[in-house]
Amino acid sequence: MFLPLRKEKPLRQEAVALYTEAMTASRRPPFYEALAVPDTMDGRYDLLLIHVFLILHRLLDRADGKPSDLSQALFDVCFEDIDQALRESGVGDMKIGKHMKKMMLAFNGRMHAYEKASSIGMDALEEAVARNLYGTLETVPEQAVKIVAAYMQDNIVFLEAQGESDIAAGRVTFQTQTLKGV
Repeated sequence: MFLPLRKEKPLRQEAVALYTEAMTASRRPPFYEALAVPDTMDGRYDLLLIHVFLILHRLLDRADGKPSDLSQALFDVCFEDIDQALRESGVGDMKIGKHMKKMMLAFNGRMHAYEKASSIGMDALEEAVARNLYGTLETVPEQAVKIVAAYMQDNIVFLEAQGESDIAAGRVTFQTQTLKGV
């Protein structure tokens, strides 16, 4: 009798599932306890972006280098959640736009930096991790940077081995072997 006010966006369910996995992975205690990722809004955001990057990197169409529709849906879900989190933290309507713009610029910068660095090699990836994930610290923990960069590289390979149909259905798994023993 009554139609929903908003039509469900295509691939939203799959994007929510992927985003949930990225969020869950970014909340693993070893990142904060053993690898010195700052347990702050910025630190948690940057670690989330690493996991979103890993998924987006997997979704990139290697034939033409363009993002897939699922990539756009994941981006949309990510920023809907960020918008909600900002509002819940007390950011008012008048300042949401300014905060969202800042976070979108950070997102874009991180995605480009990690994509470029991952294509160059481990030294470049380590530099990107140090600059972005640990950029708010006075002293960058070099060993932690190496472990996080290795975690990223391992997951790039690990995600490539996961079935395309699983990823398209919103099922993704991150390997944690790199985090063992830290």
